[in-house]
Amino acid sequence: MSTTELKERVLKKIETIQDDYLLEELLDFLDFETMKEPFVLSKSQTSAIREAKLQIAKGEVFTNAQIDDEIDQWLNK
Repeated sequence: MSTTELKERVLKKIETIQDDYLLEELLDFLDFETMKEPFVLSKSQTSAIREAKLQIAKGEVFTNAQIDDEIDQWLNK
Protein backbone atom coordinates (compact mmCIF):
# COMPACT_ATOMS: atom_id res chain seq x y z
CA MET A 1 0.00 0.00 0.00
CA SER A 2 1.38 3.39 -0.95
CA THR A 3 1.88 6.31 1.41
CA THR A 4 -0.94 8.17 -0.30
CA GLU A 5 -3.31 5.22 0.18
CA LEU A 6 -2.32 4.92 3.83
CA LYS A 7 -2.94 8.61 4.42
CA GLU A 8 -6.37 8.36 2.78
CA ARG A 9 -7.31 5.39 5.00
CA VAL A 10 -6.11 7.19 8.13
CA LEU A 11 -8.01 10.36 7.24
CA LYS A 12 -11.22 8.41 6.54
CA LYS A 13 -10.95 6.69 9.92
CA ILE A 14 -10.28 9.98 11.71
CA GLU A 15 -13.31 11.60 10.06
CA THR A 16 -15.59 8.96 11.61
CA ILE A 17 -14.28 9.37 15.18
CA GLN A 18 -16.69 11.19 17.52
CA ASP A 19 -14.76 10.55 20.74
CA ASP A 20 -12.98 13.75 21.84
CA TYR A 21 -10.67 11.86 24.18
CA LEU A 22 -9.52 9.53 21.40
CA LEU A 23 -8.94 12.45 19.06
CA GLU A 24 -6.90 14.29 21.71
CA GLU A 25 -4.80 11.18 22.35
CA LEU A 26 -4.26 10.71 18.62
CA LEU A 27 -3.18 14.33 18.28
CA ASP A 28 -0.79 13.99 21.23
CA PHE A 29 0.69 10.86 19.67
CA LEU A 30 1.16 12.54 16.30
CA ASP A 31 2.67 15.63 17.92
CA PHE A 32 5.13 13.47 19.83
CA GLU A 33 6.07 11.32 16.84
CA THR A 34 6.67 14.33 14.58
CA MET A 35 8.72 16.41 17.04
CA LYS A 36 11.76 17.93 15.42
CA GLU A 37 13.77 18.59 18.57
CA PRO A 38 14.80 15.87 21.02
CA PHE A 39 12.54 15.09 23.97
CA VAL A 40 13.87 16.73 27.16
CA LEU A 41 13.45 14.90 30.45
CA SER A 42 12.50 16.78 33.61
CA LYS A 43 14.81 16.77 36.63
CA SER A 44 12.57 14.25 38.40
CA GLN A 45 12.57 11.95 35.36
CA THR A 46 16.36 12.13 35.10
CA SER A 47 16.64 11.43 38.83
CA ALA A 48 14.30 8.42 38.59
CA ILE A 49 16.35 6.99 35.71
CA ARG A 50 19.60 7.50 37.64
CA GLU A 51 18.10 5.73 40.66
CA ALA A 52 16.84 2.84 38.52
CA LYS A 53 20.27 2.38 36.95
CA LEU A 54 21.83 2.22 40.41
CA GLN A 55 19.29 -0.40 41.48
CA ILE A 56 20.13 -2.48 38.39
CA ALA A 57 23.85 -2.17 39.10
CA LYS A 58 23.24 -3.44 42.67
CA GLY A 59 21.19 -6.35 41.38
CA GLU A 60 17.98 -5.00 42.88
CA VAL A 61 15.84 -6.39 40.07
CA PHE A 62 13.00 -8.84 39.52
CA THR A 63 12.41 -11.21 36.62
CA ASN A 64 9.18 -11.05 34.64
CA ALA A 65 8.24 -14.45 36.12
CA GLN A 66 8.68 -13.10 39.66
CA ILE A 67 6.47 -10.12 38.92
CA ASP A 68 3.87 -12.33 37.20
CA ASP A 69 3.78 -14.55 40.30
CA GLU A 70 3.37 -11.53 42.56
CA ILE A 71 0.52 -10.18 40.46
CA ASP A 72 -1.17 -13.59 40.51
CA GLN A 73 -0.92 -13.56 44.33
CA TRP A 74 -2.48 -10.09 44.48
CA LEU A 75 -5.31 -11.30 42.27
CA ASN A 76 -5.69 -14.42 44.43
CA LYS A 77 -5.24 -16.80 41.53
